[in-house]
Amino acid sequence: MALKTTKKQSSLDVFTVSSASDQKKLGARKVEKIPEIKPGDQINVAVKKEDIRGRVASVFLVGFFIVLISVIVISVFSEGDKISNLKEAMLTVSGILAAPLGFVIGYYFRSQEEKD
Repeated sequence: MALKTTKKQSSLDVFTVSSASDQKKLGARKVEKIPEIKPGDQINVAVKKEDIRGRVASVFLVGFFIVLISVIVISVFSEGDKISNLKEAMLTVSGILAAPLGFVIGYYFRSQEEKD
């Protein structure tokens, strides 16, 4: 039987299973197949990290503009002085969301500079 304990994780042992009969002997219901990494293969973590940064920046930017447009629409259709309502709403939203938006965009473009 070609079973070999590869590492210990809390109370569970992780085994290298070479055949279906070994799986049955262990009493395993499911075996996760992990692809082997060859010496020539490279995992580019920097590209994945950059992709995540871009997505976060895009989502935050789109969300900012959705909130901004929603505030404009709500304040235009509200009762009372529309201009003062719009001014107050824009100041409130920009005061709350402008700093985080600047941080996210700055983080994204700083990573772009580091990449170049």
